[in-house]
Order: sequence, then structure tokens, then C-alpha cells
Amino acid sequence: TGRRICLIDDDAAARAALERVFAAEGYEVSAYVGGQAGLAAALEQDFDCVLTDLRMPGLNGIALHDALRRDRPALAARTVFMTGDVVGSALGAATSSGQPVLVKPFGLERLEDALVAVLRPSPAPTG
Repeated sequence: TGRRICLIDDDAAARAALERVFAAEGYEVSAYVGGQAGLAAALEQDFDCVLTDLRMPGLNGIALHDALRRDRPALAARTVFMTGDVVGSALGAATSSGQPVLVKPFGLERLEDALVAVLRPSPAPTG
């Protein structure tokens, strides 16, 4: 019962490292170099979550998340951001989104915590 992750990062080394980690943990990963390709895949395929870099050429992580909120709100709620930029405006926008934000470099424990947080089933509505 491997969960499907949409991984979007323009950094080839980061993408390859994350793909190895996820494969070892039993996740099925589809990796994309940029936001536009990742968004197209996320709109067409069924993923359990999206793990995206914030700063990418073209469509950045915030714009990608905005598009998901509009077209795939359930998937937008299962998005985790990654960034190496701790002073940029993108970090503030990501933090205010309410989604987990991982600051690079991050450890496997932080990554796992973020995935568990977004993959946890939503509580059933009460009342």
C-alpha cells in the first residue's frame, strides 16, 4: 500500500536524494523538475501528497499551491513545502498557508513528521 508522492524540485541532487529515501520507505514517487510539469501531473493523476520546493524558475511552489487550492483543494491540503531560502518572501507565504515547511537541509525525521502530518486522515465532521 505504497503512498504516491508528487515530488517537485528543480535541484537534481535534492530530487535524487529524496527519491532514494522515499523508495526505501516504500513510497511511490513521481518526480518533476519544475512547477509547471509538477502541477500538470498533480491535476491529472492521483497523489497522496505533494512535496514541492518553494523557489523554482517559472511556476514557484506558492503559485503551484494556489492552483491546487483552486482545482484540487484536498491535494492542496496535503502539500509540504521545502526551501533553502530562510529570508525570502516565499517562506512567509508558505508559512501563512498553514502547510508544513521544511528548511533545507532537513533530516529524515523532520521529513517523516511533515508527511505524517499531511497524510493523517482528517477527523470526521462531528455534530
